Amino acid sequence: MRSLHFITPLALALLLAAMTGTGDLAAQQRGAQESPDAGSTVPAVPAKTAQLTPAQRKFDAAVRAVEQALRGAPHASVKVESTWQTQGLNPEAKGTNHVSVTVANPGKLRLEASPGDNPQSKLTIVSDGKTLSRLLSPQNIYSQTLTRNPYEDLQADALTHQTLEGSGAEFLIRSDLHGTLMSQIVRVEDQGLREEKGRQLQGFHFVLASGREVEVQMLGGRHPVPVAMKTTLIIPVDDNKKFQMSIHSKLTWDFQSQPDPATFTPQVPKGARRVADLLHALTVGDNSALVGQPAPRIQLTGLDGSQIELPGPPGDDVIVLYFFATWAAPSVSDMPNIQRLRDEYTKRGVRFVPVDVGESVETLKAFMEKAGIRSTVHRDPKGEAIAALRTTSLPTVVIIAPDRTIQAFHAGAQPETKQHLRDDLDALLKGQRLARRPQ
Repeated sequence: MRSLHFITPLALALLLAAMTGTGDLAAQQRGAQESPDAGSTVPAVPAKTAQLTPAQRKFDAAVRAVEQALRGAPHASVKVESTWQTQGLNPEAKGTNHVSVTVANPGKLRLEASPGDNPQSKLTIVSDGKTLSRLLSPQNIYSQTLTRNPYEDLQADALTHQTLEGSGAEFLIRSDLHGTLMSQIVRVEDQGLREEKGRQLQGFHFVLASGREVEVQMLGGRHPVPVAMKTTLIIPVDDNKKFQMSIHSKLTWDFQSQPDPATFTPQVPKGARRVADLLHALTVGDNSALVGQPAPRIQLTGLDGSQIELPGPPGDDVIVLYFFATWAAPSVSDMPNIQRLRDEYTKRGVRFVPVDVGESVETLKAFMEKAGIRSTVHRDPKGEAIAALRTTSLPTVVIIAPDRTIQAFHAGAQPETKQHLRDDLDALLKGQRLARRPQ
């Protein structure tokens, strides 16, 4: 487990959780109807709107208050100290993590994360509102992309997402905090008020569609924010084995201190190597080496458990793989754009294959029903297909030519990315080959 050299074993454990999916609470609690099996399209059926319980209404109001407080503040920072431990692993594991986040409206942020036993190993993420830069030290590798919404694009990187999830802070940086969190809630319990060190704290216990359980203490007053959380995850290792991870997080907020403007200026160390994806550059290698090479054979699973192998033998069609997950907000918001591209290019000989990464059938069906997705969607249940393509960013598009070589990777949901995708498809359909490296 020390191979990642960063927030291990926490990052590995949480990445495993994301790649294997958890539970069927989404279908049970939302009352989602069974969707048609794979091989047919899923009709657009309006999601059911359940009547909120008193606890849900109270929690809904509290989350709205947090979102309004964060949106209304010209700047804010939070330090999250987390202790975690596992049960069901041999040997058991435990440790601490430190995450600090500073934001300034509009669109500027700085995030630093490190494990308590190795503060020199650090993930630093900086956005000046135009670019999003990620640096992993002491490995001295970094990635940098254009951004129009850094709070959402931040989550597209798997290592970043797992780091934030491990701290309990992943929802706090969302531009649509309320909508993102409430769409995943399946049960809420009101734990009442209590006083601690002269502060009134409101407690809630809630369960997410992923199966994760959270107990949170919310501070009232001018800045209604969470100050303590306990998160419990059940993480499958395989079909017969699973373990539990508990994370206790303490959050300390600062709405007063004015951040130095240099806080939001990307600073790339001399000699740092730029990569497309931090996690895969660290564990497998950069996917740029795959461009122009025969695409690896990957196995995908239908909603009914059927198997499909891609890319198959050479043919006349261009294949576009679109990897996404419901927890990666940019890939979800980008889905309508992909649907429009599919409608436009399918009749020209392009085969679009949406692939959900690492989520349960129930979670995916509930999402497809709610979003009204009509196209056939396949699954990469253990993340093996996306791993073979050396990427963890979501969304990611992989273009495979008729001769079944990889011609381009495109990561992210920016409008420029879609234009690059159009340009590449137009060129391939004219019989041209691409020399583009990952964007």
